[in-house]
Amino acid sequence: MSVQLFILGQIMESDTYPYELKKKLSEPIPLDRFGGITESKLYYHFKSIEKKGFVARTEVVKEENRPDKQLFQITEQGRHSLPKQIYDQRDRTLATLVVK
Repeated sequence: MSVQLFILGQIMESDTYPYELKKKLSEPIPLDRFGGITESKLYYHFKSIEKKGFVARTEVVKEENRPDKQLFQITEQGRHSLPKQIYDQRDRTLATLVVK
C-alpha cells in the first residue's frame, strides 16, 4: 500500500498531526525500521498530498521551544480521490499476480 493512501485513510478517520501519525506507525512495530517509512518520508508525503489538494492544514499550534504542530484534515477532493486510488492500487497489485 502506498504511504499516501495510508495517510489519506488515517486522516479520513480523524484529523491528525504528522507527528501523531508517526507515533502510530512506530507502535507496536517500528515501521520506520522494518517498513522503510522514515519521518522524513512521512513529511514528504504529507507535503505531496497537500500540494495535490487532498489534505489541508486546519490549525497550527505554536509551543515555546518546540516546532509548530500542523493539524491536517482531508479535503472534499481527497475524499473523492481516495476510493479511486485504492482501486487503482488494487488493480496494479492484481496485475502483478501470475495465475497458473
